[in-house]
Amino acid sequence: MEALVGAMAAALAQLHDLGFMASDNKPANFLPGARGGRGLLTDSEAVDPCGPHEVLLGPGLHTTYYAAPEQKGHDGGSPRRCQASDVFTLGSSAVLLLEGAAAAAQRHGLSEVSDLLQDTDGLGARLYGVAAACLGTMTERPTAAEVAAMLRAAA
Repeated sequence: MEALVGAMAAALAQLHDLGFMASDNKPANFLPGARGGRGLLTDSEAVDPCGPHEVLLGPGLHTTYYAAPEQKGHDGGSPRRCQASDVFTLGSSAVLLLEGAAAAAQRHGLSEVSDLLQDTDGLGARLYGVAAACLGTMTERPTAAEVAAMLRAAA
C-alpha cells in the first residue's frame, strides 16, 4: 500500500512540476505498473493547468469521497482547488486502502492482521502518519514530491 500511494504521489509530483493538477486522483484512476513501473494517472479530463501557488475556482471533476474539503466548499469558502487539493486525495486514498485491507483481512478470519493494519503502532502506522499530513489544512499539507519522498524513505 505504501508503494502504491508512493507511486501515486510521484506521478502527481511530476504532473505538478509540469504546472497541472489532477482534481480526481484516486486508486481507480491510477495504473501502478504502467510507464516502466512508475505508474500512470488515467483521468486526463480532470487535469487542469494549475501552478504551485494558483487556486482554481469551482470544484472541478472529482469523486466526493477522495476530494479535499476546499474542493467541495466544506471549509467555509466557495469550492476551489489547487495542487494541495491533489495531495489531500493521496491521504484519503491511503486511508481507504488501509481500511479496505483491514476489512478484507477480517472477512477472511485474519483478525490479527486486521488489528495490525488498524493499530497506530502496527503495519499501517507509517502510512496513516503520511495520510494525516496529507489530510491537514490546505496550507499545511506537504507537496506531492514530499509525500513521494516520505514513502521512498520509509521503504
